[in-house]
Amino acid sequence: PYLVRVADGHYLRDPATNRPMLWDVADSKAKCYSDIDPGSAAMEGEFQVEGSACTTAFALLKRHLAGYPPDKVEAITTVPAATIRRLAKDFGTAA
Repeated sequence: PYLVRVADGHYLRDPATNRPMLWDVADSKAKCYSDIDPGSAAMEGEFQVEGSACTTAFALLKRHLAGYPPDKVEAITTVPAATIRRLAKDFGTAA
């Protein structure tokens, strides 16, 4: 859930500690990862932080992976699409 600046693709970091920041849904503001309850961290969304447009690394990863459906990945990896779907379901259920 780390915040990424849209303009340059770099993590948004706390200026005092240089630690990555997350969006705290409960307080509606960016906070250092060590100062937030993990259950309050936004996994997706667009946020304005001190004039910079930010999104989460998870949202960027999700957007990137959308271009790799199981049938396309099967052609690349030779792992059957059905196996990829099953493993994705198992992983998502366990998480």
